[in-house]
This record gives sequence, structure tokens and C-alpha cells, in this order.
Amino acid sequence: MTTPPSLRTRLFGILEVEYEGRPLPLPSSAAARSLLAYLFLHHDRPIPRDRLAGTFWPERPDAAARRALSQALWQIRRALGPAAGRLETDQDTVALLLLPDDWLDVDAFRRLCAHRLSASPLEEAHRLQEAIALYRGDLLEAIYEDWVLLERERLREAYLDALERLITLHKQRKDYSQALAYAQQLVTADPLREKAHRDLMRLYHLVGRPQAALEQYARLRELLKRELGIGPTATTTALAQEIADQAGLVPSHLPMADAAPSAPLLE
Repeated sequence: MTTPPSLRTRLFGILEVEYEGRPLPLPSSAAARSLLAYLFLHHDRPIPRDRLAGTFWPERPDAAARRALSQALWQIRRALGPAAGRLETDQDTVALLLLPDDWLDVDAFRRLCAHRLSASPLEEAHRLQEAIALYRGDLLEAIYEDWVLLERERLREAYLDALERLITLHKQRKDYSQALAYAQQLVTADPLREKAHRDLMRLYHLVGRPQAALEQYARLRELLKRELGIGPTATTTALAQEIADQAGLVPSHLPMADAAPSAPLLE
């Protein structure tokens, strides 16, 4: 029995759909493109037409919203072309059914993050590396509708958690250079996460770059003042001071910490 050609879909970043290795055109209207993304995200389950009409055309009367839904589904079926059989509709529901060989980046990302707990540290690191490689950008970053916001935030937090875990795993193996690379990614992805800046400062210290650690502290200080009108916590300032003391550096921009740490912060 011949295996049907596979469909590969990416929802991280912008929506992209491939069939047999070739990109498929997306529907012409923004509403139909958004609906297609929604159906991929909620694939393999029948969704009531009334719910879809209310989600995507809430300002229209019921009859007009259902007509708009039918038009959008026609555009989707046309765009899917040879893969249009995966779209199943009846009078009451709509479902996008993926075949066993089809691939969706969000599903793959979730599986890689979920299976890490039963793996060895090395296997876990490999899984998480694969997961973050799939994260090309936030979920459907060109779509700003309410239905996508909660899931976008959930997946973003899973991505940030994966980066934090990779930093820990590589530090445990004393692979400080690789841990440093992930710490840089984490700070770029979430620049107001002060703990990430401390991890990055420690790693700069561990790879013999104390000046870079202090420059990171200075960038954090400027960022917090500009964005939030506050300064770094006493813990972060004490860490910067400890790095400076061990390296014999006296940075002029470093204030005194409000309280001395109870134990060395670089351990």
C-alpha cells in the first residue's frame, strides 16, 4: 500500500505549509489564513461551525458569519490543493485531520519538551536542543487575534524553560562555552529576566571573561532603568562586585550592594 505524501507545517514564526517538499500557497484573505492556522493548532478534533464563526467574525450577525466561514473554508480547500482531503466539513463541524506521516512543528516541540523527564541528562540535552531549534519565533507571530495569545505565551514559556534547563545541564557537564551560548539566547529572548543575566555573568566569569561579565551587568542596569525605572537587585550587584574583586577590576559604574550575600555567589 502506497504511503500518502506528507504535509509539513510550521506555526512557529510565520505560517508555512509544504506538501511533498514543496510550499503550498496560503489562502488569499487574512481571515482564511488565520482560520487555517487555528485548524492546524487544533487539528484532529471536530470544531463547531458556530464557534469558528463567533471566533473569527464576532461582529457579524450569525448568518453572515457562517457565510464568511464557508467562504474562508473554500479558500483553504483551494490552497491545500492535493492535501485538501485532510479538511473534513459537515453541516455542523469542521476538522483538519493530519495523517500519521504528517508533521507539525508545534506538536514536535511539545513532545521533545515533555519526554525530557524520563531521559538521561545527555538524552535530555539532545531533546531540548532539537526543541529549541524548532522555535523559529513566537507562535504565529504575524497573527494578533485573541485566540492565539494564550497558547503563544505557553509555548514561549516552554521555550524559555528549555533554555534554562540546557544552561543547567551544560554547567553540570562543565561545558561552560555551550552553556554560555544558551544563556545568551535566553537573555536575548527575555531581556528583563534578571536571573538570566546573572547566569550569563557567571558563565562569562567561568570562561575567563570577567570584563564581559561586568559589561553585561552594565547593560542590565541601563535596561532596567530605561524600561522599569529600577536598578538591579542587591544579589545581582553583589555578584558583579564579586566578579570584579576576583579579577582585580574596579569598574566605575558598579554601586555598592545593599546587602552582602551570605555565601559566595560564584559557587
